[in-house]
Amino acid sequence: MNQLKKSIHKNTFNEDTMLAQIYQRAEMDGLRSKRSNHRKEPLMKKKSIFVFGLAVVVLFGIVFANSLNLFKQDTSNVVAAIVAVDINPSFELSTNSEGIVLKVEAMNEDAKTLASSDLVGKPVAEAIDLIVQRASQSGFIDIEDLEDDYVVVSTVLMEKTAEAVRDQLHTQLQDRIRLSDTLQSMNVVELKAERIAQFEANEKEIPLGLYVLKGMVNLPDGTAMTVKEFFSNAENKEQVKNKVQLTEATQEKVRERIELALNKLENAGVDTTELRTRLQNASVDQMLQIQSEVRNKQEDPGQGGNDNGNGDGNTNDDSGNQQGSGSDSGGSTSGSGKGS
Repeated sequence: MNQLKKSIHKNTFNEDTMLAQIYQRAEMDGLRSKRSNHRKEPLMKKKSIFVFGLAVVVLFGIVFANSLNLFKQDTSNVVAAIVAVDINPSFELSTNSEGIVLKVEAMNEDAKTLASSDLVGKPVAEAIDLIVQRASQSGFIDIEDLEDDYVVVSTVLMEKTAEAVRDQLHTQLQDRIRLSDTLQSMNVVELKAERIAQFEANEKEIPLGLYVLKGMVNLPDGTAMTVKEFFSNAENKEQVKNKVQLTEATQEKVRERIELALNKLENAGVDTTELRTRLQNASVDQMLQIQSEVRNKQEDPGQGGNDNGNGDGNTNDDSGNQQGSGSDSGGSTSGSGKGS
């Protein structure tokens, strides 16, 4: 009896023991499934595992995203290409993969006379345009005279730079030419150059573009000449025309400079009626022939010049029956390069 009292007293104040006994009796009587004996622990475990797994996934995502940012380096200040601009003066422009100028280096004494520090940070095509403008303003070239002027643009890619960067720089330059009166007045020659050629040219103190061009026609390294002098030779032009990308001065700009020259001749008392008539409907080749004739008149205003009036190369100078030699620098071979 005393033991029963003790048991009742003990279990009465032990709720957990009593509850366990009730569950056990219920299971024995078939009133409760043994599965329910797990109570809430498995559910809590499942929730814990889910939360832990979710945390792992989120953490992995954060680490992966950060790793992408780490490997995606900032290349805005990394030199991807060097663009040499040779007119005389000559410059080398270091650019990033987007074509933004990072560094400007004057390659000869003429280049040092032109302002260039402000070119850093500009698109390379704009920088080329400004170099040509400043060369013209300083008298290195005259885009309004009848002499064909050339700018040679040579692109050297750095070791790990994709060829697509060169294509992008070419496209940017072509877009700039379409917007620039100055570049439309020039013959723009584009070259592909290798890093070794740049090293050799710098070592020999020869502008890169001219160094590559001279190699194309096998001129000795010691041959001193400017870009303009190189292209004034018809044979040189013929040899390189299929090896370079040539964008010639536009027909409109050629016409404008011929008209300016005719105005000067008229002011000097020369009759230009026949030349103006021919110029009105002249094709590109005919225009270049007229340019050659006008240039000859400028050199010797006293000659008869235009009384033949047929534009077939009879320019009434001493070599009028040799059309080719009379127009070596007048663009006859330049015309053959058109359409490249």
